[in-house]
Amino acid sequence: MEVLGVRVVSIIVAAVATMVIGFIWYSPLLFARPWMHAMGYDPDDKAKLAEIQKGAGLMYAGAMLASLAAAFVLEKLLKSLL
Repeated sequence: MEVLGVRVVSIIVAAVATMVIGFIWYSPLLFARPWMHAMGYDPDDKAKLAEIQKGAGLMYAGAMLASLAAAFVLEKLLKSLL
């Protein structure tokens, strides 16, 4: 299915892949603690972490919308160049 000349499935797959890579990148398995130190957060302060997690849903939604927009623009640019 195409909307505005782009394949919707490819846009969704690209946005989901971006989110998955971000979740892994900022997970405790990789760079969560160094990122928190660089941002000035104390990873051992449970109260502050709970406060940050309250607003995480809205931030994830915004990141997903930004990923969808970036994937859409990238596909439109690639289609116009190729």
